[in-house]
Amino acid sequence: DIKRSKDLEERNKTLASGIIAEKEQKIQNLNIIVRGMASVIETRDNDTGNHIQRTSEYVKMIAVHLRETGHYTDEITDVFIDMLERAAPMHDIGKIAIPDSILRKPGKLTPEEFDIIKTHTTEGEKMTRKIFGKLQLERPEYRDIITNVVIGHHEKWDGSGYPKSLAGEEIPLCARI
Repeated sequence: DIKRSKDLEERNKTLASGIIAEKEQKIQNLNIIVRGMASVIETRDNDTGNHIQRTSEYVKMIAVHLRETGHYTDEITDVFIDMLERAAPMHDIGKIAIPDSILRKPGKLTPEEFDIIKTHTTEGEKMTRKIFGKLQLERPEYRDIITNVVIGHHEKWDGSGYPKSLAGEEIPLCARI
């Protein structure tokens, strides 16, 4: 009976290890997909210059600093920081919908062209809802963080941003960061 109990215990450990490894592989695959999608944008947009990678690093540094200085400590957990850092590369995904004539235009945009550029937030939101909407994610809040970062990364504290002219804490924390 002791041998059988040890065999069951060993089998359970093996199964648990397999489940953990599978879970970690799914997270890795999702990260690869997100970074790959973001790199497509970086190849189309002349202004990026590793902007996507820098944004992820800055987002993490800002979130950690906020938490360390006592801000939003209930919201900014290790898990939140991890999800935000992984979501950050998606912030400009909507630029895929912007014509090259505008996206790659050297010099200043006309007001009409700038209005088109601003649609990258709403176009990106539509894309992320389609892409991530039906995925079975380990943490469903990751989907919300991605969507809020994509739609809200150009909002401004004073309400002068776009697309919704949100102000202050109306802007989701992940988009504010």
